Amino acid sequence: PATESVREQAPARSINEVLIANVDRLMALEEVQKVAVGTFEDGTPCIEIHVKYKSDVLAEEIGVEMEGHPVNYIVSGEERPSP
Repeated sequence: PATESVREQAPARSINEVLIANVDRLMALEEVQKVAVGTFEDGTPCIEIHVKYKSDVLAEEIGVEMEGHPVNYIVSGEERPSP
């Protein structure tokens, strides 16, 4: 019998469902400017998170995937505001 690991199984929800379920939470974060469904250069679908600046806190909070869908951070190039 074929067995698949959790990583190889398809995500339970579609990428659009995951984005819709998380858009309000993501947009509430100071660094986030826009969220969308996009693709990597190889055509793999991803959740694009457009941010003002890189943030370790943001990367830790969101991570590199959401419910099995990869996340792609796109930095606008805006400088991080001074405290």
